[in-house]
Amino acid sequence: GFMHPLTGLDHLIAMLMAGLLIAHLHTRQLFASAVLLLLALLAGTALGALLGGSALVEGLVFASCLLVAGFLVKKHLSSISARSSNLLISSVFVLHGWAHGSELPVEQASFFIAGYLCAAVLLLFTGVGVMRLFNLVKARVNALGAA
Repeated sequence: GFMHPLTGLDHLIAMLMAGLLIAHLHTRQLFASAVLLLLALLAGTALGALLGGSALVEGLVFASCLLVAGFLVKKHLSSISARSSNLLISSVFVLHGWAHGSELPVEQASFFIAGYLCAAVLLLFTGVGVMRLFNLVKARVNALGAA
């Protein structure tokens, strides 16, 4: 559970990039977005547990990483609303949850789910921290250049 998002490169990248995308939000919006994303992950888990996995789901997980990367680049080129970011990332998290749900060990499902949710929170807020640190350093460098 906990190790899957940390060792699966597609999950690692998508969750970190999701954090980068929501880092600009104010505290209340940030936590609301994080809760929304975790609920999307749980909804996807339920779908995966009920419907099983397929190569299509894994392919969509990989494609979703590329989509989030493109969205992240676009975000720096123009203004994208928090609603649009949340919609995209929620869809991505449903897919990632689906992949998790299809791999659920039935006898340890609650531990598995708790583990990967903890890892998801860790990765999401690591992405937020990285982006906020980057913006802070960028602002300081710009301030020094203007002085």
